[in-house]
Amino acid sequence: MIKLTKPCFFDDFKCKAEKCTDSCCVGWEIDVDEATLEKYRNLNDDFSQRLFLNISSEQTPHFILDKEERCPFLDSSNLCEIIVQKGEDYLCEICREHPRFYEWYSYYKDAGIGLCCEEACRLLFLKDNNIHFIEEETDELPQETSDFEQSVIERMLIARKTVFEIIAYDNLSLFKKLELVKELSEEIQEKIDFEEFSQIDELCLKYRNIKSVGEYKPDFKEILSVLKELEAYDEEWNSLLEKIEEAVNSGKAEKHIFKSRIFDYENLISYSVFRYFMKSLFDFDLT
Repeated sequence: MIKLTKPCFFDDFKCKAEKCTDSCCVGWEIDVDEATLEKYRNLNDDFSQRLFLNISSEQTPHFILDKEERCPFLDSSNLCEIIVQKGEDYLCEICREHPRFYEWYSYYKDAGIGLCCEEACRLLFLKDNNIHFIEEETDELPQETSDFEQSVIERMLIARKTVFEIIAYDNLSLFKKLELVKELSEEIQEKIDFEEFSQIDELCLKYRNIKSVGEYKPDFKEILSVLKELEAYDEEWNSLLEKIEEAVNSGKAEKHIFKSRIFDYENLISYSVFRYFMKSLFDFDLT
C-alpha cells in the first residue's frame, strides 16, 4: 500500500479542450509510448493508417508536427481527432496524463496538476480560502528503501506539513509567513548538510509552537527585480509588471497588490511547496 497525497482540486480537473486559450498540442513534440502504438497497430482501419503516416519512427516514436507546429490530430476547432474518432482510451500516455505529475517516495506518493495549464490555475485560485491536501491509500507497491531512508522521508514530510501550517497561520502577515518558511528551510538545510536528520523533528516542533513574532517588511523593489527577470508569456504580463512597478515606486505596493486576494498568494506558495519541497530528497538541496 502507498499513501497518496493530492491537492483538494485534483479529481475536479478536466481538460478544457477547445475552450482553452492555449493548447498543449501546439509547439510540443509528443512521444508515443509502445503500449499505445500496439493499440494503433491492432485498429487495422483507415484511421490507423493515418495515425502511422503521422508518427515518426526515428529513435523515439512521436507525432509529426505540421508547419505551424500543431499536432497532426488537432483539428481546426482545437479538438483532438483521436478522442473524437476513437475515444480517450486511445490517447498516448503523455496526452492522457498531462499536465498531471507524480512523485514517489517509498511508501508515499504525490499527485498534482502542473500550473502550466490555465484550468489548473483556475482550480487553484477558485476559492477564497486555503487549499488543503487529501491523503488516501492506493494498491500500488512501495519502492524498496532502507530504514534510514524511510526515516528521512517521513521527517521531510512532517517538515512539509509544518510549512503548510505556517502558511495557514491566521495571526501572521503573508511576508512574515514567507520569512518563517525561509528560516525553517535554511535550518533544515543545515541539518541535511551535517546529516543531522533526527533534529529536523525538533525544528518543526519549534516552528509549530510560534505564537507571535515581530512584523517583517519586504523589499518590494527586490521582488520587482526578480519578476522582471522572468520570461514574459505575453504582453499582458508586461502590462501587469508596469502596474506593479508603478505601485512599488509610489509606495503603494503592499496596499494595492499584496493585500487583495491574500489567499491567492498563500495557495500559490503552498502548492509550490507541495510540488518542490520533497524533491530535496533527490539532491539534498532544499534552499
